[in-house]
Amino acid sequence: MKSKLSCIISSLSDFLIFHQLLRRSIRSFTGLAVRNIGMITDETLPQTVSTTVTIVPVPYVNYIICRRQYMLGVPLAIKLGS
Repeated sequence: MKSKLSCIISSLSDFLIFHQLLRRSIRSFTGLAVRNIGMITDETLPQTVSTTVTIVPVPYVNYIICRRQYMLGVPLAIKLGS
């Protein structure tokens, strides 16, 4: 009959062998990505904002509006096999 200690050592040994095999076949990769998304639009906007209702037309002006957004990404990949 096996003692409890030998059973624990045997199961621990089996786990470590499985872990070694698993560690060889599974890899993970990670990184860092910064993206700049810029958008330029031509828009026609009113020159002034009127709070009263008038019959006089409000002059419009053409504007070039530049918008920028920065995205930060963290890609993660898992490789299975050798």
